[in-house]
Amino acid sequence: MKYIKHICFLGLIGLLYACSNSYRHNPSAHKPYIPPAPAKLPEAPEPKPEEPTQATPNYLIHIVKKGETLSAISKRYKTTVNSIAHTNRLKTSTIQVGQKLYINSSYNPYKTSRKKPTLPSQVRVVPRTSWCETNMKSNVNPMGRIKKITVHHTTAPKNLAKMSDIQYLNIIEKAHKKKGWASIGYHYIIGRDGTIYQGRPINYQGAHVSGANSNNIGVSLIGDFNKKLPNRSQLNALNTMLGYLRKKYQLPATKVYGHKHLGTSECPGIQLEKWLIQYRKK
Repeated sequence: MKYIKHICFLGLIGLLYACSNSYRHNPSAHKPYIPPAPAKLPEAPEPKPEEPTQATPNYLIHIVKKGETLSAISKRYKTTVNSIAHTNRLKTSTIQVGQKLYINSSYNPYKTSRKKPTLPSQVRVVPRTSWCETNMKSNVNPMGRIKKITVHHTTAPKNLAKMSDIQYLNIIEKAHKKKGWASIGYHYIIGRDGTIYQGRPINYQGAHVSGANSNNIGVSLIGDFNKKLPNRSQLNALNTMLGYLRKKYQLPATKVYGHKHLGTSECPGIQLEKWLIQYRKK
């Protein structure tokens, strides 16, 4: 029994010696425990604006086109540059072609009005079939999308005062056909009493500005307006007609031109051109 106790005592001494020897050769074992630093997670990307939904009805999407700036886009949607920059978290004013911008605005310049614009009841438009003595030829081209309006004057022969507007319109019709054109080149002609006559149907290109007839409505006034303005009835009819056409085809005032603005010509006359310059500033 004494022998067994002696062996256990020697074993305990050996175990303590082994532990002390292990600490002696591994100094780091004496250092206090320091927990490891937490792993660094990647920064979360900034949230993007939500896609327009029924819950965010004021968000519109605009795809940036070549040449567009934030200033121009803000004016188009009747908002501010700061609003667009804030909504899209833009750090600079630089934008890229094809970039998607979210516009927080209730105004949509591309939304067409459900109510079609109409001419006032006091404005009379005489259809072509009511004044023209001849039929239109078939050598016409489709108009396409309307992008601009060009204003003209017919000039005035010496004997204009002795003839009616309809007589003069038929003279112009025949003169234009002699040039090989399908019909009179203008889409609308405004008479001396303010009556508006339908010329070439609006779904066909006119023949009123060489090289620029596509997508272009031609409106002419009977008379020569180099030395004087059209009379009040003509100007009122012109103003009404331009307003109607611009609203119908969603055109700004800057898309209304005089003939000389698009080609080599003195048309629509010095005085009417001055009127147009002021009109384009609307």
